[in-house]
Amino acid sequence: MTNQYCTYYQATLDRKMTWFVTGALRNEPGWAFDRTLDAKANLFEFLVAPNFEDEFVSFMNYFEKRGYVSDLAKLENPYKLRE
Repeated sequence: MTNQYCTYYQATLDRKMTWFVTGALRNEPGWAFDRTLDAKANLFEFLVAPNFEDEFVSFMNYFEKRGYVSDLAKLENPYKLRE
């Protein structure tokens, strides 16, 4: 059995739209978990279910075009257990 880990993203959210973006994301059950990494910089991390990554990226791109999200980056999952 292979372990499937969430994909890991970071992004900066526009301070005025933070609740809107995170609330809209939480409305999609099972897509992703968000957490604030740096409140002053409004930097968030997102752990995304592998089977919803395409939807998550489309969702975030939609908000990037509107200026609510910036610097979206897929990074190595720091919570992944080393095998």
